[in-house]
Amino acid sequence: MTAQVPAPQLPQPPSALVASKLAAIAADTVRLIHDLTDVRAVQCEAPSPTAAADEVHIKAGVMPKSAVTVAQALAFIFRRKRGALLGLSRERAFVVARKDDGEGGTAWSGPVFCKGGTLSLGLTAGWLDLRACWAIEGHEGMHQILQKHSLSGLNASFLLNMNSTYLRPLRPTGGSVVDRGRRGGMVAKFFMVEAMLVDLSIRGGSFKVDEKFNATVYGADVSMDDVLCRRVPPPPQFDAVLDLLDECSRQGRMAMHRGGGGSSGVRLTPVSQGGAGSGGSTPQLSARSLTGRGASSRRGTLRAVLVVSGAPRMAAQVPAGQLPPRPARVASKLSELSAETMRLIRDLTAVRNVERAPSPTGAADEICVKTGVMPRSAVTVAQALAFIFRRKRGALLGLSRERAFVVARLDDGEGGTAWSGPVFCKGGTLSLGLTAGWLDMRVCWAIEGEGPCRSCCGPTNWQ
Repeated sequence: MTAQVPAPQLPQPPSALVASKLAAIAADTVRLIHDLTDVRAVQCEAPSPTAAADEVHIKAGVMPKSAVTVAQALAFIFRRKRGALLGLSRERAFVVARKDDGEGGTAWSGPVFCKGGTLSLGLTAGWLDLRACWAIEGHEGMHQILQKHSLSGLNASFLLNMNSTYLRPLRPTGGSVVDRGRRGGMVAKFFMVEAMLVDLSIRGGSFKVDEKFNATVYGADVSMDDVLCRRVPPPPQFDAVLDLLDECSRQGRMAMHRGGGGSSGVRLTPVSQGGAGSGGSTPQLSARSLTGRGASSRRGTLRAVLVVSGAPRMAAQVPAGQLPPRPARVASKLSELSAETMRLIRDLTAVRNVERAPSPTGAADEICVKTGVMPRSAVTVAQALAFIFRRKRGALLGLSRERAFVVARLDDGEGGTAWSGPVFCKGGTLSLGLTAGWLDMRVCWAIEGEGPCRSCCGPTNWQ
């Protein structure tokens, strides 16, 4: 490290508007850090049939605090997009770097502000709010975000919550992805997304350092290197942000030490978020455009699926008799469907420890708690359960198939209840258009009342 140059004083803010803008950015950043790192108990977002007290879930942040500990720099990105045919998005971002403080320790620099925006034209409807933090190791990651670049091309996004009878927005859901640079270094990207957006459009835009705003905050003679090397002090509005980063770094260092280098120090972090039905895959951030991309189970289709089956008679229990002999192929199909159903029930209800995706730390505090999205009390009070399995494959021509079955809870004649045998349903769709990729959807419906049960077994839109 080079010798530290005495820090000059910041110029007086020219107006209350600049100070207010800095305070708003700082407040948004503090909120984002808490959302990404905090572990807390929250109410289950998706309503269940119980409305009981077992709906308190552990909601953990997607970003381990040890990522702050080892990062050489952090980038905070805020993106908003709105559109109705014509789409407009704006990004604001800033970067802080960790440097020697001249007293044997390290300290965070002031923020270097960036800005960007895109304009798109096409089939665009809805909104998107993206908040992200990049934990950067190496100079390549710094160069990646601070360089000026332009964007152009085709944009395709489908961000909706399809896990209900009606289309709903994606409520805050988080994820992470790690990019390793070609010349060394690494960027771990942690983000929160809230959206209700359908976008198939042509876009163009740019992203660059906001030189005008930086000059307003630090002075016209202060360069970007002066800010990142701590030759000028940070604006006072960012004291709360830098103090919070120091605290996260301290707690992350303690967690790494508790891990003992190779033993397991446990940290509660979720594999996926976003309430009921959140998928296993997570959206990814484009390194150049800061745009959400990648497969997600929340991306669905607007095509309706028609399922036709006879409505079962569930009012009275039929005395159990001997089933007719079944061919070996049918028995094998029933066994396969039973095994998939057991796997689905475990995935929806189980609470277990799993390994976390790679993080910048490589430490031993990466054991996560994965909680199921379906409370078992939903099975307790349900009068019927429907299990739905859907697969879709497509390349221009799309083909999807559904198989499903319904079981009902009936009196067993001895003062208790028992589940009926399954009533099987099937369905399928054929689509022609811009289709590419695949989808696997597994769903369980907990049903109360005979009306919903009959509608489930009749001609139905599975969404």
